[in-house]
Amino acid sequence: DDSCEILLSSLLRNSYSSKLKLILADNKLTEKSCSIIASSLASFTKLDIGWNELSKSIDRIFTSLHHNTALTELLLGKSSLRSSDMQLVAQMLSSNNTLSVLDISWNEQIGAGGYQYLVECKDISLTKLIMWRCRLGIDGAGKIGEVLSNNKSIEHIDLGENSIGDSGVERLVEHLKCNNTIKHLGLCDNNITSSGADHLRKLFTSNHCSVNSIELSDNPLKDEGLDLILQS
Repeated sequence: DDSCEILLSSLLRNSYSSKLKLILADNKLTEKSCSIIASSLASFTKLDIGWNELSKSIDRIFTSLHHNTALTELLLGKSSLRSSDMQLVAQMLSSNNTLSVLDISWNEQIGAGGYQYLVECKDISLTKLIMWRCRLGIDGAGKIGEVLSNNKSIEHIDLGENSIGDSGVERLVEHLKCNNTIKHLGLCDNNITSSGADHLRKLFTSNHCSVNSIELSDNPLKDEGLDLILQS
């Protein structure tokens, strides 16, 4: 904690502090560390505090970001986020229109209830949402689809390693048919077969589809699935 305080004090003496990026991933941060970081967020444009056990202290970070106009990237991969923490995330996103990139990958305890908070959040101004390995499953894919169907700012969504399968793709696609903002769709390693590929083909041939980049690595598409994708 003392070393964290010393580091931040040193950085903030820099005359260009408003352009600083702070990366403290896997640093065994504590509640005191989070308080110190929260009080300094006005001076940073990027914060990476992933791979730290933050579930009991992350609220200080979110509260300080409600009206923050400096931070544009927040990375919280594997931070032990829970369903209740997603309520804080949603509240923060509703009042912050500066943050453009949010990474909550590897938080596997959020659950469907946590994603519902995002569905109910109507004012998300993010442009990039990264959610690798969050155990979305079929229901979670549907929830994220609901988020995207009502959103006009997110252009990049990455849902790799979430076991959504063909049924999850179907739910996602139904909502994306109402979206004309998404440009990149990441679906790596989701057990998607030719059936899921056919759902994606229907999306790509719909009138409102804006997707121009898709990641499908490590899915058992086989030749049939690939043919369906290429038909679009």
